[in-house]
Amino acid sequence: LQEAVLLIDAHNYVLLANPAFHAIFPKAGRILGERLELALHSDAFLRHVAAVRAGRAKPREEIEFVDARGSTWLEVTGSPVATLGGERGALLFVLHDITRQKRLENVRKDFVAN
Repeated sequence: LQEAVLLIDAHNYVLLANPAFHAIFPKAGRILGERLELALHSDAFLRHVAAVRAGRAKPREEIEFVDARGSTWLEVTGSPVATLGGERGALLFVLHDITRQKRLENVRKDFVAN
C-alpha cells in the first residue's frame, strides 16, 4: 500500500501506522501508543481530525506539513470506524502524498507568470 494509513482511538492515541506513514514522517519515530498531538505537529491536521470526529469534515482535504526537511503536501481522507475490540470513536485516515504534484503545479504557475 503506497498510501499512509493512520488509526487513532477516541482519545487521539495512535493504534496503527503503516510503513508508508513512517516513510512520509520518519521523525515521528515510535508513534504507536502515543498521542497524535505529540507525533504530528500540524494544527491543520488536528482541526481535520476534530472535523471528522464531529462529522463535518470535507471528503478530502489537502494539508501541508512543514518540518526541517521542508513542506510535504498530503491529501487526507478520514472516517469513523469501530476497532476490532468494538471500541467506538476510532478514526481511520488515509494520507496520499501529493507533494510532487504541488511542486509541478507551482513550476507551471511560475512558467505562465513569466
